[in-house]
Amino acid sequence: MSTDSLFAELVSLFISGFISSTLFPGGSEILLIYYVKNNSQNYLLYFVFATAGNSAGAMFTYLMGYYFHWGREKTKHLKTYQFCHKYGVYGLLFSWLPIVGDLLPLVAGWLKLPVFPSLLFIIIGKALRYGLIITPVLYFIK
Repeated sequence: MSTDSLFAELVSLFISGFISSTLFPGGSEILLIYYVKNNSQNYLLYFVFATAGNSAGAMFTYLMGYYFHWGREKTKHLKTYQFCHKYGVYGLLFSWLPIVGDLLPLVAGWLKLPVFPSLLFIIIGKALRYGLIITPVLYFIK
């Protein structure tokens, strides 16, 4: 595989991960599985770029919540607000979940949870998810 081709795959994984982690739907997992299945020797690079893109997208969503405000009385009824308020930055370990996971960084930013601990727990959660996706592809799917 040429370095240009690998670079294009890594950039596409980063962008796909970024988009998938914002409030827009995406398919970074499918793209990751495809790349790992067809070029397994670069699985670690794929893992890093997918995790970085997905984490960057979550932090973009966090910043949207941090800088854009809405009425507190409307959000107290949202389960995501209650979850983030109760568990704080630790709840961001679940930012990998479909649908509700995209809202967690938004609400965390809105609640002004600390930036660096939020980033750390987002990265850990995203990395665990991508690790769980890659492992069966490497060892069981041929």
